[in-house]
Amino acid sequence: MKRWILVSGFLSIKEFFFIGVLLSTVFSNVENPGFESVTQEIPDSWNIKGASVSIDSQIVFEGQHSLRLTDTGPSDAPIARSSGVTLNPPNSIQCTASVMCYLKTGIGRLYLEFWNSDSVRIKEVHLENNILGTWYKMKITALAPAEAHYSTIAVYGTAANTGTAYYDDAQWVTEDTIGTTSLQPLDISIRKQLFIDDFLIDTMANVNRVLNKAQKLPPVVEAEYAWEGNGSGTWIYGTVLKDSGLYKMWYTGYNNKVIITCYATSEDGINWEKPLDLGVVPNTNIVGNFEISSVVIDEDDIPERRYKMLTYVNPHKYQTFYSVDGIHWNLLATHLPYGDVSTMAYDSVRDEYVICEKIWQGGKRIQFNSVSSDLEHFSTPVMMKDLTDAEDAVGYVDAQSYGMGLYPYEGIYIGFNWVFQMESSGQGDRGPIDVQLIFSRDLNKQWQRPSRTPIISRGNAGSFDAGMIITSSYPIRMGNEIWLYYGGFPNKHTPVLGGVKIAIAKWRLDGFMSLNTTDTSGTLLTKEFRFSGNHLLINADASDNNASLQVEILDSTGQVIEGYGKDDCTAISSDSVEHIISWQGKYDLSQLTGQHIRLKLYMQNTKLYAFQFGEPSMGEVPEDTTTVNSVKPVLSPSVQYFDFNGQTFQVNDNIKKAAIFDLKGKQIIMLLPEMNMVCWDYSRRDGTPIKNGVFIVRLIGEKHIQSFKYIVTNK
Repeated sequence: MKRWILVSGFLSIKEFFFIGVLLSTVFSNVENPGFESVTQEIPDSWNIKGASVSIDSQIVFEGQHSLRLTDTGPSDAPIARSSGVTLNPPNSIQCTASVMCYLKTGIGRLYLEFWNSDSVRIKEVHLENNILGTWYKMKITALAPAEAHYSTIAVYGTAANTGTAYYDDAQWVTEDTIGTTSLQPLDISIRKQLFIDDFLIDTMANVNRVLNKAQKLPPVVEAEYAWEGNGSGTWIYGTVLKDSGLYKMWYTGYNNKVIITCYATSEDGINWEKPLDLGVVPNTNIVGNFEISSVVIDEDDIPERRYKMLTYVNPHKYQTFYSVDGIHWNLLATHLPYGDVSTMAYDSVRDEYVICEKIWQGGKRIQFNSVSSDLEHFSTPVMMKDLTDAEDAVGYVDAQSYGMGLYPYEGIYIGFNWVFQMESSGQGDRGPIDVQLIFSRDLNKQWQRPSRTPIISRGNAGSFDAGMIITSSYPIRMGNEIWLYYGGFPNKHTPVLGGVKIAIAKWRLDGFMSLNTTDTSGTLLTKEFRFSGNHLLINADASDNNASLQVEILDSTGQVIEGYGKDDCTAISSDSVEHIISWQGKYDLSQLTGQHIRLKLYMQNTKLYAFQFGEPSMGEVPEDTTTVNSVKPVLSPSVQYFDFNGQTFQVNDNIKKAAIFDLKGKQIIMLLPEMNMVCWDYSRRDGTPIKNGVFIVRLIGEKHIQSFKYIVTNK
């Protein structure tokens, strides 16, 4: 792809992209976007209404000024509207408005407006912000109506709002697509789509993006033995993972300035045992003199190399190791520039290891990432920009990223950034460390920070985690939750440690951020994308009073596809990580495969976390269970069914598929009548009957999905 950048006049940037035969231009066209040009305390080129609109120089995102709106009540409703930007019909124009908002109290509002040639407003879309105490980027994207003559940006309150908001760095951008009637559709495949950014969002109205802070559980591991650091504590410069039904932890011990890696196991992730017979260091649970250990399991390698580890080892080097059991380690490679803190995670979508490493440059801690397919050869480290900035350092000497946990998830990257706010620099670098959420779709140099509010906050004064929080290398899924183990320090960063313990921060599945609506009905319109998959599965909480969620499916022209309108959709009014959406009783969407569609969601008192297209795992499962002692599939030329001790679930003309899942949602067996075959899980290809456990039987029909829960015992 070739790119030309042209700077001209008041146009901030103009870019031309050539992709095949598609020509697209992008330009920013807001006059006085940072409110820097001021006449008599009023920003030039902005239409101001209300006496409580003024220029401020104390709370500023960048430059010297911001715009302050103070809404005092029903008689005020202040507004600031940009000068109009002329559009150019009949081309299909997608416009994006954005502004940085610092909310002190109340609600911040951004409007993208379209006006006809008679200066009558013919369309508006708006967004609300209720995140207090931090600069937050508000952003709206919408297609301009064909009759639109010009567009404006507006920031203001309403008669129902009372509060003070600051605005800065307003932008208006258009993508003018020539030679086509619509924007190129996205290809999201069947991967889950989270709403941490606006990648898939076209417009939203009465919808707020909210950071969901972790629920913290009490400490689960602390120092008991001298080698762990019973005079200082132990923390999770390491990893927790599940293997063969057992949770395993590699964590850090610190005693007399000697750092080692210890090993513990658990059946539930809460109650941990420390085996003292590992055979590495007699009568201890030490696995090596590794200072910082990230461990993953490589199922594709030979058993002797099944475990892989990246660690920092003195003197001043990173090394990778392999192991047959996660306890006895063999050197694989020595590599990468020296830093100290490093973490590693495995990206299953791209089939590669992702390494985050801290490298000192110019006396500062700088984060880099690198990737590898074999942990022997690595890409050139790339600097991860925008993890901290001057705003993080307000009230401190400096702010730096100390390290991070990384979660490659459904083709994206969710990071847990350890933000170190330095009260002093030099020997010891004293100061607190919180954890902020960061986000990237491609491991590029610039990472998004959707909020500066810590997603894992330090505890109150006197608590075990009041000073610092350091996370494990990556989180793990626990049923319908995400758990991230962390080390809590009662003291701020200093050479003197004490009382450090390991605890758990957790969220619902996909629950790091959500799109929330209130009693006022909100809507979300996605961008156009290419459809694939069978069912629409939505992770949402619509369990509050008067809560509901409905979905309609639009074609590439924006028209509702017949039979998939809002009124056809069965409203959701409960809480589930996997609602299965239906229209007039129909769940199966396979007839839309290959089409370019949009979704429009209607929500009230709802928290929306994610959606995806694909096969449901469990869905809503009844609480009642039936005990049986054998389960087996039966095939004949004319019929397929599951036999539960003589009770059968038959696949016929009304039932398209029948499947058995375990309670974690993993499919064990599926009957496919159209193929006259049984699909077994890899570990059960020999046809071994299912024994011992609780399983879900799901009958998937054209217009319904039924679930039955069975306890299977081997008698």
